[in-house]
Amino acid sequence: MTGRRDLTLQFDEITESVWTRHLERVPRSNLFQDWDFGEAMARTEGQTPFRAVIRAGTLELGIVQGFHERIFGILTFTRILRGPLFFQSTPPEIHAIAIKKVKRVFPVSKLHWSTVMPEIAPSPTWDEAASSRSLHRIMDGYESAWLNLTKPEEALRAGLNQKWRNQLVQAEKAGLTVEEGGDPAWLLAAYEDQRRNRRYKGPSAALLGVLPRSKMLTLHCLGADGVAMAGVLFIRHGLDATYQVGWTGEEGRTANAHNLLLWEGVKRLKVEGVRGLDLGGIDAEKMPGIAHFKQGLGGEAFHCAGVYL
Repeated sequence: MTGRRDLTLQFDEITESVWTRHLERVPRSNLFQDWDFGEAMARTEGQTPFRAVIRAGTLELGIVQGFHERIFGILTFTRILRGPLFFQSTPPEIHAIAIKKVKRVFPVSKLHWSTVMPEIAPSPTWDEAASSRSLHRIMDGYESAWLNLTKPEEALRAGLNQKWRNQLVQAEKAGLTVEEGGDPAWLLAAYEDQRRNRRYKGPSAALLGVLPRSKMLTLHCLGADGVAMAGVLFIRHGLDATYQVGWTGEEGRTANAHNLLLWEGVKRLKVEGVRGLDLGGIDAEKMPGIAHFKQGLGGEAFHCAGVYL
């Protein structure tokens, strides 16, 4: 097994094309480790990305992207969101060693703090590995569900919650028209209102708005007055995607338009060859209605172990 001594971090010679190829090697990629997300963080949040390939000798094991933020021109805050990512199933010990390697490159001091949310499920084995590397858990991690788009469409539809599927059938019978593309500014504005009102900690609309349009799949339904009654935004990363934005007006809720848009998004991403869909976070405690709706898609629940100092 790879040990502490032969694990190294390669920070140089990492271009966008190299990073993209590496991210496509990850079985389940996420938006926070995407190159363009890192560039968007720099442009809109003033946070400088750093990127490294995790190696054991000549063997490439995985990648990690993080961010440096300067506060008041004096303090530096370094964070890693949902990383490192590995190219194959990797023991928790290796996750912990890789994180500790990064933290040693950017050591904590009175003027430099750092946190990491590893992309690893909670388990006694992980707890032991984290504790042995002096990684201290300070808050809960990301929770969501993963939809495997390599399954046949018939299997995906059969996996829908019965009530969710019935609502989809009603929307299909109503003859709602799904339109793709267009300027997502209106949808991002609605998302930002929701984000602030619900104190949602996800990426800002400003950040999402500077991501390449080529990575976005936007769908919407128009109401009788020609105004959008519902809209969704998916963002591709690696060979996967995330359901990032959803909005529905009163007319859209009555017509179950959101069910139709999500299902159409699933089908279109699948046709494109996207392997899996992250449903964009599930918080059953703070947003039970949204959590219940997303769970209706029948994805596999997953939970990151936490945020660590």
